[in-house]
Amino acid sequence: MSKTTRDPAAKKQAILDVSVMEFSIKGYHGANTSEIAELAGCSVGTVFKIFGTKAELANAVFIECREKYHLYLPAISTEIDPKKQFHRFIVAMQKMYENHPHHFVFFESHLHEDFINAHSVKVRKSFRNDIKLWIEAMQKAGVFVDIPSELIRAAVIGPFVRMVREALDGNMKIKKKYFGLLEQMSWNAVAKNQ
Repeated sequence: MSKTTRDPAAKKQAILDVSVMEFSIKGYHGANTSEIAELAGCSVGTVFKIFGTKAELANAVFIECREKYHLYLPAISTEIDPKKQFHRFIVAMQKMYENHPHHFVFFESHLHEDFINAHSVKVRKSFRNDIKLWIEAMQKAGVFVDIPSELIRAAVIGPFVRMVREALDGNMKIKKKYFGLLEQMSWNAVAKNQ
């Protein structure tokens, strides 16, 4: 599509699509808005006209990542067998990675950056609170060990994020069986009675 015929919504989405890749690979400070504009098929002026600043562009990407993540996360339920619930959570991360690898990395890697604005902080806290509620429900049901929920989140999400980062950096190829291995390792780390 040429620069002049693309509608505004398509331009905006093209910029977001390119930006999430650039930010996830190069980081916020390493990504260049001129390169983003060129890859998106528009001018730098268009990027700034739509998003205002590089920071606002990064925040728009952050919010889009959260929205995509939300599509995959299962509802929190203590009615479901705990191990099945845990499996559903792992599958949600797997599907997010498989369908949106750069969104997955960007969201998980840029939670504390200096460009995150108040709205993105609120979104981040809401996301973390959802996971914390699930962890606390699992602890209350006697499924997870009694340690701070942040440690459980790190034991479950951290290894998965690291594996994805290693793959995107070209250090390894992810095989389907690795998801199951990480799931079992994480379960062993957080389950009270195995």
